[in-house]
Amino acid sequence: MEQVTITLLFEHKSYVPDCPHLQLLRYMLSVWKERTKQNRPPQVVIPIILYHGNRKWQVKDMVDHFNIAGSGLSRFLPRFEYLLVDLPQYSDIEIKEKIFIRVSLRIAMWIMKDITSEERVRQHLIKYFKLGKLFLREERGLAFFEAVIRYILGATNITPEELTEAAAEVSRKVEEVSMSTAEKLRKEGLQEGIKQGLKEGLQEGLQEGLQEGLQEGIERGTILEKQGVLIRLLSRKFGITDEERNLINSINDPTVLDRALDEILFAELKEVVLTSLCGGVS
Repeated sequence: MEQVTITLLFEHKSYVPDCPHLQLLRYMLSVWKERTKQNRPPQVVIPIILYHGNRKWQVKDMVDHFNIAGSGLSRFLPRFEYLLVDLPQYSDIEIKEKIFIRVSLRIAMWIMKDITSEERVRQHLIKYFKLGKLFLREERGLAFFEAVIRYILGATNITPEELTEAAAEVSRKVEEVSMSTAEKLRKEGLQEGIKQGLKEGLQEGLQEGLQEGLQEGIERGTILEKQGVLIRLLSRKFGITDEERNLINSINDPTVLDRALDEILFAELKEVVLTSLCGGVS
């Protein structure tokens, strides 16, 4: 089957016109006329009416607007349908729910289709991110976006750096979420490594002092990594001064650093992030 190109014609209405087909037909003729001027063949135009008025909209055929019942003259009239989206029938929550379900399913289907080819996933990262960025201000959307990143990192050899690079081409917010999710995964992996290392160490009878030194070194490495991620995010989003960089490097409480990393995702002001560091200066 050959690929078919169509035109979607959107018309907003706040009232119910006497014969919506007439206005839609003018727009459709305009589209076809323009294509003819360009020596291009006409293509199917699908009219979609977005209605947000108070009166009830009753969909009719064009012939119903003519008083010609039983005359046999209907065959001389153009016949086409339009799609009606009656917005007052839906609550804001229902509209957002329908859009979220449709978009999340589309992203999931794309990824499952591409996952057998790592190169195809790599090529389509920007496509996934562009569609998913619409919901980053929603808690559920943010959780879904993080799940997508976790799945890609877990099912392929694509690196966090590659993900972040693709995310940066979509928007700063997508880049921030990508970096934050990658940092969480590194932290979880590090914690799992610590548990496994300590277990093996105990089994081999490591001396207590060596264990404490190893633990202290791991904890210090975790703090340095959190400081580095926060500095990068703050620098990209707001810019950073040497004084602010020194402030972050002086924070040795991982809980305080985690709080700042959470704040920076949706912070509109740099001061909000810096204020969250208060009380953590050592």
